[in-house]
Amino acid sequence: MLPGELLVSIVASIDDIATLREVAVVCKRLNNLTEPFLYQSLVISDGSQAVMLAEAITKRPSRASHVRSLLASTRFEKASGIELLPVSLAFMHNLRDLSLETPDCHLKDPGERIPWIMLQERYERIFQHSSLLLQSQARSLPRLRSCTSLNPSQKPPLRRKSVFSNLVLMDRCRHFTLC
Repeated sequence: MLPGELLVSIVASIDDIATLREVAVVCKRLNNLTEPFLYQSLVISDGSQAVMLAEAITKRPSRASHVRSLLASTRFEKASGIELLPVSLAFMHNLRDLSLETPDCHLKDPGERIPWIMLQERYERIFQHSSLLLQSQARSLPRLRSCTSLNPSQKPPLRRKSVFSNLVLMDRCRHFTLC
């Protein structure tokens, strides 16, 4: 049996997600070693993926601590389940880079955007819990360095920017983009 340090070094050198998944199913030991690499950088392009992520984190909460980068970019017709993302996001204390996109949002009528606006408000509550106004041990997303968000509201620009105003009060967040 190979030492754990050597196995971690081997697993760390694998840059193909499909290969990592194959290694993960070989045995429990390799599954435990590959899991941090599998959850390190996530792309959610479908609401069902947000559901699977929520289920995976519920099953093993430590998985949330492995996430360093998250891109959520769902189109309207594939969004069912994306409303679970804020729940998972709140547990990702090591998250450094976050991008929240709705590529076709502005193509919809304002009335059709209501679910997205409600989702943005849930993200805002997470950012409120990340503010420097809270003690460090009580903060969500304490390591967030960058955040990009496409805001679906048609509110005036000053109001739209205030929705994510708590990002300014995050000590590590150095880059944020609001569109």
